[in-house]
Formats: sequence, structure tokens, C-alpha cells
Amino acid sequence: MDLVIMNPPFTRPTNHEVTTVPVPSFAGLGNDADEQAAMSRLLKAIRQKVKEPAGHGNARLASNFLDLADAKVKPGGILAMVMPLSLLQGRAWAASRNLLESQYERAMVLGLATGGRDDAKSFSADTGMGEVLVIARRRRSASRRRPATAEGPDSADCPVSFVALRKRPASTSEAVGLAAAIRARSRTAVAESRSGRTCGASVSPGRGTTAVARPSCIPR
Repeated sequence: MDLVIMNPPFTRPTNHEVTTVPVPSFAGLGNDADEQAAMSRLLKAIRQKVKEPAGHGNARLASNFLDLADAKVKPGGILAMVMPLSLLQGRAWAASRNLLESQYERAMVLGLATGGRDDAKSFSADTGMGEVLVIARRRRSASRRRPATAEGPDSADCPVSFVALRKRPASTSEAVGLAAAIRARSRTAVAESRSGRTCGASVSPGRGTTAVARPSCIPR
């Protein structure tokens, strides 16, 4: 596929929180205990067929959807996903970060630079946890990028733009204008990175909304 867009569920395949529901990930649509167990077994069987799966029980079901997206998007295609904020640093998300680092390029990670409640860091209206938007292009070749050195990552080889928004866009028109400004700044940032110049500048397409784009590498 040329483009894969996902907003996957964030529930855990493992049951750490809801003792009355056998498998919370598959409890929707009125599925009974037997159906939940069958779906859980099927997920396990599918995961075993993936050579280096990103999916991890403690990383919530969204990590399994990353495996699905990776299987569907073609070389040169675009992956766009809403993911938990824990993707950036959580230990259980290490395999997901490794997948994005090795198989994708020109990645962009967007988050909300707000403090306090987790739902204030969420793009979704009904999600009580921090989220990030991840957009990346699948590499056209199977070659892996050069690993980061002690002096730091090779930004020209693995540019990742981290974008921090002061607040959620208040309207669709504001979101469209913000996306256009971020895209323009990201192109400039990559060009500066490849020329060896330091980059990282503010973009202010709307009142109270600021984005900062800076090439780096996905944290391990």
C-alpha cells in the first residue's frame, strides 16, 4: 500500500488492570470469554510468524498494529499512526523503536508540550493518556541506516523531526495551516542537517501554537 493511516486501540493484550474481563483488548463488540481467548490465541500465532515483531504485551495492542502497518506499507510508502507517548521511551516499546529506526526514514513525531494531566497531552478527545503522531516513509532499499556513534547520530542519514505543539489545533483550518507550516520547516531542517548546519526553529502558524522541528534519531 502507498499509505497506511491508523489510530489503533491502546488496550493491553495482557490483563493487568481489569480482573473481570479475561482479555480487555478483545472485549469490545460484546465478545464473550471464549471469543476473547480465541482472538488472543490468533494474535499470538500471527506474532510468531513475524521475524522481529514490534508487538509486546506490555506495550499495549498498538504495538501489534505497528507490525500490521509495517506488513502492509510498500517500500517508499507512508506510515502515519496515532501512538501512545510511551513509544518514545518505554522499555516495552524498544522493538517498535528499532523497527522504525531500521526500516523507515524522514520520520516526524508530533506531540503536545503541555504539563499536568495525561489527557492534556492527547490528540484524541476520548483518550486519557499521552499520545504522539508518527509519520514516516518506508525505506526503498533493505539496507539499514548507519548506527549512531559516540559523537551523536548521523542526522543526515537518519533525520527525525520532533515537533512540540503548545496546544491542540482548535479547528480543522488551524490544523491544515499548522501541517503546511511544519512540512515547510521540516524540509528546511533536513536540508540544513545534510549541509552540516545546526537547525531547529520555531513555527508559529497560529496564535498560541508553536512547533519546533529538529532532526535527531529515534531514542533507543
